Amino acid sequence: MFTGLDDIDWESLRHAYGSAEDVPGWVRGLVDPDPAVREESLDAMYGAVHHQGDIYDSTVAAVPYLIEALTAPGLPGRERIAELLTSIAKLSEWPDETELDEGGAEMLRQAVRANALAMAAAPTLVRLTDDPDPAVRAAAPKLLVAVTAKVPDLAGLLIGLLGTEDDAGVRRGLSDALGSLELGDDAIGHLLGLARSAPASTALAALIAVTRNDPHRVPLDGVPDLIARAYAEEGPHGNPQTRTKIAEAATGALAAALQPLFRAEIAADRRFNVSTNSWSTAQVTDDERLLKLCRAVAWPGPTCRLS
Repeated sequence: MFTGLDDIDWESLRHAYGSAEDVPGWVRGLVDPDPAVREESLDAMYGAVHHQGDIYDSTVAAVPYLIEALTAPGLPGRERIAELLTSIAKLSEWPDETELDEGGAEMLRQAVRANALAMAAAPTLVRLTDDPDPAVRAAAPKLLVAVTAKVPDLAGLLIGLLGTEDDAGVRRGLSDALGSLELGDDAIGHLLGLARSAPASTALAALIAVTRNDPHRVPLDGVPDLIARAYAEEGPHGNPQTRTKIAEAATGALAAALQPLFRAEIAADRRFNVSTNSWSTAQVTDDERLLKLCRAVAWPGPTCRLS
């Protein structure tokens, strides 16, 4: 594995803090058996090689090895590599080159190179949607959005997976990705069909994707009851991140229909620790974002759409 990694002249490449000579060790550390080493290496990649979203020549040089590690079955930490690669490969948030200074324009050119490498690997990356690890399957859809030009009918692929996926976390990943695509009438129609016929948690995931594109097409009757049934399928507490996604997309009549549910959430005697992705009986303070979104829907101003 990582053939040729040490043949690159990393010392001549740069990251946010100078020479990139330490990057090979960080790349290998991303799949180390020791979770602490993986976390340290991931922090270093985000902190130096992909510092605040920047793309350097060392970032581009690392991309083929990130792809290799991500697509090697059974390695630990692959879902975090998928998230890192997604952040590196997506071009949608970059401004036009004419709006950038010389340094920013150079980074944009590096970002285009990184995206091209990910695009070239799209046929291999698509296979991650069938990976045995649900954490990898959950992270894969957003990565495919970053290379959507090389994935024929990505919306159709993701909708098909949403209708057959058993894991709730993967369904949330699929609905997130679908919500970031511009969906046509046929795709929205298929999602609304899933919402009418699929189990509650799958139906809810389909509605979340619809709300991200055209919230006015979401049927209002029975939405709170559908959410309650979806939470029951996922466990005694449900998942507040699903609630957050609904809140982010809710506008107008949909927001009004959900007011009772969000008021109940604000009053509930339980808290969710976003840092650990789990419920806690401790008085943690990591759920402010969730509560902010709940309040925005429960007591809407002129508009409920959150940026």
